[in-house]
Amino acid sequence: MNDNKELDGKLKDLEVPGAVIEMDPDEAEQLGAFVEDALTEEEALDSAFHGDAD
Repeated sequence: MNDNKELDGKLKDLEVPGAVIEMDPDEAEQLGAFVEDALTEEEALDSAFHGDAD
């Protein structure tokens, strides 16, 4: 895994318009890129059917 100094440098490079910065999976995870917050299938189905529809 890269040290924080290298990751800080990459974050600073992200401020450059048009820059393409490569991140390895560990770096991306450190930055929260893989936080799953989607609805489950059950939650989606529950939200689709409301009993109070006219």
